[in-house]
Amino acid sequence: MTDLKRIGYAEQIVEDEDIEAVTQYLQGGMRLTQAAINNDFENAISEVLNVKHCVLTNSATSALLSAYLACGLGPNDLLWTVPNTFVATANAALQCGATVEFVDICPRTQNLCLDLLESKLADAKIKGILPKIVVPVHFGGSPVDLNRLQNLSNAYGFLVVEDASHALGATYAGSQIGNGVYSEATIFSFHPAKGVTTGEGGCVVTNNRQLAARVRRITDHGLQRDPQFFEETSNADLYWPYQQIEMGYNFRMPALSSVLGLSQLKRLPKFLGRRRCNAEVYKGSLAPSVTRQEIIEGCESSYHLFPVLFQSADHKKHIKMVLARNGIDAAEHYLPVYLQPYYYKMLKTAVEDYCPESLKCYSTMLSLPCHAGLSNTEIRRIVELINAEI
Repeated sequence: MTDLKRIGYAEQIVEDEDIEAVTQYLQGGMRLTQAAINNDFENAISEVLNVKHCVLTNSATSALLSAYLACGLGPNDLLWTVPNTFVATANAALQCGATVEFVDICPRTQNLCLDLLESKLADAKIKGILPKIVVPVHFGGSPVDLNRLQNLSNAYGFLVVEDASHALGATYAGSQIGNGVYSEATIFSFHPAKGVTTGEGGCVVTNNRQLAARVRRITDHGLQRDPQFFEETSNADLYWPYQQIEMGYNFRMPALSSVLGLSQLKRLPKFLGRRRCNAEVYKGSLAPSVTRQEIIEGCESSYHLFPVLFQSADHKKHIKMVLARNGIDAAEHYLPVYLQPYYYKMLKTAVEDYCPESLKCYSTMLSLPCHAGLSNTEIRRIVELINAEI
């Protein structure tokens, strides 16, 4: 084991100004829940993304579930997504009572294969079993072709909910991912591994006012707090400051998380710049035989991940071992969701045939460290170790 500093695939970047912001807030005796700072953070996110509405949640998982429910997903509905994602993308649909099906990825982009999706939609239309929601995942922070996906949505009548947990700051056709132009809603994550962190946390953004209002209700116990929208009841003469009008959850983000997030969001351009600089060093230095993720034309990745493909599963394992021996943590993303025991028992799928490109990518891919805390020297150290084994 080397004595050099260990390099993790991800690293939370909390600086003095973040600590000062949280400390001042605590010392100021401000509310710790349902506070004005939450509105400030929501407004700041909306401004960065150029989207009309933002609802904070205590995790991206909560955001997914809230968005699916607000879109009306329920029993007898289908949700389609990709297998190379964190399990929450699919789990949230099951928690709505819906059925999940997976669509394979494009091996070049590691994103939803729109050719396969179009073919699957045509077959599903004939059978009368079209999905209610399709969830593209911007893998590693690299955008899906949203214009083409929107065209398919218009043709087949499904809703698009973007899982942009990796993609805060990514751009498509010159505009921010999450601007609400191509989808019903977009989900972001503020997990410590992401570009901006609130500890744990997430949000739903949308241009649909009614959808945003329902998401907010769902995240707040199903409560309606605005008297002008109260429903008539048999005990209307008894005052109470809110009405529960549907089932909901306590998915609210704590105020301290918003304080941290608001402080972090101010440095998003700095974080993105560092990640993109890291990616350029990798691109210019890695051996040509190491296959990189393709970013579609006109887009910018947030480089939450820098995924690379090696020649074989054995070669990948060898590289991972070499890096680990030298104190470098290269991550594996993701075991296809349908191979997780829970899903495998439920779906009973043929492993090799179900989504072969997702399985191949998992078997040969490593995500190299690309976070904003890395130096050029550290990246070159990673590159030298890999190139020596090619």
